[in-house]
Amino acid sequence: SFMDQMFTETDVEVMTDINRYLDFVVMLFLAFGIAFEVPVATILLVISGVTTPKKLGKMRPYIIVGAFVIGMLLTPPDVISQVLLALPMWILFEIGLLASRYLIKPSLNQDNDEASPEKEVSASAVAVAPSAREAAVSQALIDAPYRPLTDAEMEAELDAAEEHDEDGAQDEGKDDDGDNNNK
Repeated sequence: SFMDQMFTETDVEVMTDINRYLDFVVMLFLAFGIAFEVPVATILLVISGVTTPKKLGKMRPYIIVGAFVIGMLLTPPDVISQVLLALPMWILFEIGLLASRYLIKPSLNQDNDEASPEKEVSASAVAVAPSAREAAVSQALIDAPYRPLTDAEMEAELDAAEEHDEDGAQDEGKDDDGDNNNK
């Protein structure tokens, strides 16, 4: 019969394409490797001051959609693979967000509201607080419009800097009593 002839022939050989297989495996390894870097990236973004845990929390819906889009682009065209990549990315984002909230100390002057960039103060800036005069001069410089120095003003600034450097070089060889400690 016709069906017996059709299925008894063994002209078909199974040929796996090793290049396509390796490309697939490497792509999945890279996709899942990148996905497991999400908590590290989240913490680094908060440490570097690019964002805050509060802002990341507000961006959660966009991040979830982004995880599913990345899952769609990096996995084979089936929903199961997409979900198997997107869900760990989302969960790892949440872990990174929690870790950044507990590991990163909040700014010293940050209230429950978001601090504006002008109001954020780092711990090192608080440790060396300027005097009232220095603060007034700094504020005057900030408020003043920019005006380039004239040639005469530039020369005066350079002369003052050179005198300051020479004074520092002369005082370097003396101790607190003014005695020379060159031996």
